[in-house]
Amino acid sequence: MTDFYAPTRFAARAGVPTTLVLHGRDSGGCARAFTIPELGVQEIVKRDGDTEIDLGTRKPGTLRFSCAMGMQTGDIEFTKDPR
Repeated sequence: MTDFYAPTRFAARAGVPTTLVLHGRDSGGCARAFTIPELGVQEIVKRDGDTEIDLGTRKPGTLRFSCAMGMQTGDIEFTKDPR
């Protein structure tokens, strides 16, 4: 059973509509309860399959995510030119 996020840091392009796709692979534990507090996102990740989250069009900056318990964390860095 997978109960962590990978990768935990990645980049995306600012200024364009963005959809985050979470690939659940035998996922379990608190990692299934994916949250983005800044956006009010609270999603239960599919145990096996994809869960899509519309992030809208973001300005440059960092968007943090975590499990509902705050134990698994990560961030998305929105830049003009993703690394």
